[in-house]
Amino acid sequence: SSSANAAVAFAVATAGSSNPRDLPTPKKSSDSFREAAKRKMSITSSAATMRVLSVLRHWVTKHGQDFEGNYHLKNLSIEFLEDIVCTPTLLPAEHKAASQLLRMLTKEEPAYNLVNLEELLTPTLRPSKENISTLSALEIAEQMTYFDQKILFSIRSEEFLGQAWTKEDKKEKAPNICLITERFNDMCRLIVSEIVTSPCITTRVERIEKWAAVADICRCLHNFNGVLQVCAAFTNSSVFRLKKTWERIGKTTSGTISKLQALVSSDGRHRNL
Repeated sequence: SSSANAAVAFAVATAGSSNPRDLPTPKKSSDSFREAAKRKMSITSSAATMRVLSVLRHWVTKHGQDFEGNYHLKNLSIEFLEDIVCTPTLLPAEHKAASQLLRMLTKEEPAYNLVNLEELLTPTLRPSKENISTLSALEIAEQMTYFDQKILFSIRSEEFLGQAWTKEDKKEKAPNICLITERFNDMCRLIVSEIVTSPCITTRVERIEKWAAVADICRCLHNFNGVLQVCAAFTNSSVFRLKKTWERIGKTTSGTISKLQALVSSDGRHRNL
């Protein structure tokens, strides 16, 4: 029937469309057989090489810090890529992909990107003319954001494995997570100290309003860690129970603080962020 013929024709036309057709195996000539087998092996090895290079590219671009701190891993990867580049039997696409990865691994980072956190966070020996009172809210927010960004970018992916920051050897396995946690606590204590050591209510009100402005600027700078630092200080028992001081806070500042606290609230796994 016509329907049966159509079904047969469709089956013939689509046969092998989902899987690549194997190379024909010659039966008469052994030389042709060797050439076909060699060609098939070359195609298979090329596909495998491209897959390996694709995985390596993802590793280098997404987790480049793994290579920055592990020189043995970096040298082995460079040797592997140099072998691929120097192999004449590989395809041009493989040579190009390996060369690009080689340039990425051997590229030296600019000196200004290399930050020594210990040196950065160590207070200077010479006393500064500036202090929290003389600096503007914008300057404080910018400095907070700068330090938080430097520490955050120094955290390596392996520091998150197995909640290393909660273990006894957290200083060795998650040093930068511990560092950003310590800085968070230090900033909270600094803000609390600035408020509660004020000589009078008027000064306390001014400092609360100033730190509220700092937190709002941090929000504009997308530094939500800085926002949370200020909000955590405001909810500290030493500050929170200053009822007469909070009664004199202006409506605008009170509204700003309420919005910021709602923004960094942990309800719903920080859904507002």
